[in-house]
Amino acid sequence: MVRPTYREECREITERVGAKRLIELVANPALTGFTLPKIWWVRKHEAELWLRVRSIMLPKDYVRFKLTGGGLQTWPMRRGRCCLM
Repeated sequence: MVRPTYREECREITERVGAKRLIELVANPALTGFTLPKIWWVRKHEAELWLRVRSIMLPKDYVRFKLTGGGLQTWPMRRGRCCLM
């Protein structure tokens, strides 16, 4: 399997939202290391899997959820992933 680079997804996100608006919303451009381009890729290339997604958490968020029963993230954490969910 060829590993995706997510460059195309970053371009699509930037075109759809607008570079200036994206900075206003999340204080970052769409970069390949952030979570949003990866989610975008799954949605586009693994549609059947995407239909089963109910929530998205990073490992540390899952641990916090299991330990506390809450999965809330702070705004800075969300902006650092380039996605405000």
